[in-house]
Amino acid sequence: KENNWGFEEWPMMPRKVKCEHPRNIIYLHDFPMICAQEDPSRPYWPSSPYGGVKANSPKSGDRHIWNVWSGGVDYRGYAHEDGRFISEFGFQAAPDPKTIDFFAKKEEQEIFHPVIVDHNKQVKGQERMLYFINSHFGLVTEFNTFVYLSQLNQAEAIKFGVEHWRARKYKTAGTLYWQYNDSWPVFSWSCVDYFKRSKALYYYTKKFYADILPFVDYESSEQVLKVMVVNDLHEDRTMEVFLEIWGTGGEKLWEKKYGEIRLLKDFASTIDIIGIKDLPQKILSDTVIYISARCDGEEFENHFLFNDFRNMQLMDPELTCVREGDNLIFRCKRPAFGVYIEAEEECIPSDNFFTLVPSMNKKVRCLSDRIKVRSLYDYLKKGGHL
Repeated sequence: KENNWGFEEWPMMPRKVKCEHPRNIIYLHDFPMICAQEDPSRPYWPSSPYGGVKANSPKSGDRHIWNVWSGGVDYRGYAHEDGRFISEFGFQAAPDPKTIDFFAKKEEQEIFHPVIVDHNKQVKGQERMLYFINSHFGLVTEFNTFVYLSQLNQAEAIKFGVEHWRARKYKTAGTLYWQYNDSWPVFSWSCVDYFKRSKALYYYTKKFYADILPFVDYESSEQVLKVMVVNDLHEDRTMEVFLEIWGTGGEKLWEKKYGEIRLLKDFASTIDIIGIKDLPQKILSDTVIYISARCDGEEFENHFLFNDFRNMQLMDPELTCVREGDNLIFRCKRPAFGVYIEAEEECIPSDNFFTLVPSMNKKVRCLSDRIKVRSLYDYLKKGGHL
């Protein structure tokens, strides 16, 4: 893994002469020959990333993207990174609060306490996390807010990258983010922590990797919104698509229904291009775009923001939560972001860290009765940002 890329480009691997990787005789000759003899049914790939003449090529093979996060580039930098197959990219976040309680006493739960710093898998990982949180949410010092925002920021980061590459379907043929789980209780790139407790990214993943992905892309240079739906199914699908634009104060500013849209199989369809000049003037500030695609009782939903949360004026969403059997029914008077169900006992709700707008009745299966429900508004207010 990464041997060829490191040999070619990494500054910590200086060499006095320019030459081919000395182990290429093994990677490109010996190993493929042995694999072909032992199991000719399986394809052989020399390394990862590997793109032939250039190991981490954007034009061939698979590619690792490390400049976002490790290189200090904001996750919107994914919009400028392309490749045929993105086989590694990632963003760090805190584990579940109960997991932190396992390795750190309450008095040790500070962002830069030595116990916390020692439980991060990257040198200066806490500093990176804090930098990116501050960029999108504002300055944070309170530890529990830091934990929550790190998870929400990680989820938004990977969502942004995946949506960009899925929109390029078959120019970019797939993505694998780093990573699924952990080998010890730690702050890391995972979406599920060591004790199998799900982070925000886990729930986001179920949506942005769904077979049907509706989303909105803002082309700032052309001042247009592109309304897109990716269909990864091997059959055409006819769906209704709904687009709503809500102000953070609870007012619906604009809506449009696209009835009986035929989505071609294995294709990223652009179903509308909307000029910003044709939308309400407030559109670029305190708003959220909610999009859903519906067919045969299935619904695929997504949200889009023009602005960072630190620059938005969020208002109390006035969330309500009513139990109906095993389900919780959520409603709100104003848009709610990162709605977080925290259960006292071990419990995995069917959805979590979700966005809610006033037109929705959100049903979430949750078997725990001992829960707390909060949203981004509560955490930002606690941190003095509202």
